[in-house]
Amino acid sequence: MLRTNCKQKGKTMGEGIKLNTKNAAIYIAIAALIVISVVVSISGCGYENTEDQSETNRLSDEEVDSIYQKALKIYYWFDVGTLPADMERKTSVEGRTYYKVTGEPTEFQQLIDMMNSVFDGEIVEDLLSRNMYIDVDGDLYGVLADRGTDIDKGKATYETIRKGDREIVYRARVELLDEKREVFEYEIHDFHMRLYDDGKWRFDEFYLFR
Repeated sequence: MLRTNCKQKGKTMGEGIKLNTKNAAIYIAIAALIVISVVVSISGCGYENTEDQSETNRLSDEEVDSIYQKALKIYYWFDVGTLPADMERKTSVEGRTYYKVTGEPTEFQQLIDMMNSVFDGEIVEDLLSRNMYIDVDGDLYGVLADRGTDIDKGKATYETIRKGDREIVYRARVELLDEKREVFEYEIHDFHMRLYDDGKWRFDEFYLFR
């Protein structure tokens, strides 16, 4: 009788071990499925957030043109004609005479903010290094400068070329005029825009083609 009971007991323990091993495998499989589900869910959320961010920062053609026109106006103040100024209010710095600017912007920091809103840091630094404008107790002072533009260039048409979610090329197709003021050729100018980490689109390549 003792031998019989021991044999039966040994069989029961063996079955228990087999059952526990099977249960463990099931638990591991369930845990793996849960982990996969969580990873897929997180990845999906990340994808949706990326899509939402791209859609939020996506510019229409009209918005791209608006940024270009603002950048063009600011660049013009440095490269063609300076802002209007009060000839009676002036100061001299290193042999150059600066006059109090009367049109917007009237404060130096306002000019900096406007520049930073459409240009990257290198372009802003390059324009400021020309010393066309200075800060006088917070007010904006500028030198008097003016140049003509290229009269041999006619109308320009523009095209927005998107290169992914973070790059845009704003392309200008410009008429070239002959002596009779007739179009004989076209030239292309590309202006590169980039989406920065603060969510702002800025030009990192810009110049005047006239």
